[in-house]
Amino acid sequence: MVWARADRDAPDATTTEDVVLTVTPTAESAIREIIATAPIGDEGGLRISTDSGSDGQVGFRLSLVDSPEPLDRVVEDVEVPVYLEAEAAPLLADGVLDATIEEERVTFTVGPKA
Repeated sequence: MVWARADRDAPDATTTEDVVLTVTPTAESAIREIIATAPIGDEGGLRISTDSGSDGQVGFRLSLVDSPEPLDRVVEDVEVPVYLEAEAAPLLADGVLDATIEEERVTFTVGPKA
């Protein structure tokens, strides 16, 4: 579960408004390594979808997928495939996906741009 900024009105997921999620170089490198060792297809990548925590707060689920879902948004300006579920995309607008790597464990976090 990662932090979600859900304290503001999110635009409707079906709008054409640009959704910009920044992926840090550390997160991009971690995603690249994970994808390289996973048995996924050529269109495979990291998909970020919404997930409700036990406390009722909105969080995100990160998973490897063979291909994006039809309504998924593709994160631009990164060299690894990152897909955003339509419901997650507005919540991630202007956010930053980062990663912390400790030994062989990767922890992803989402936060606001500084």
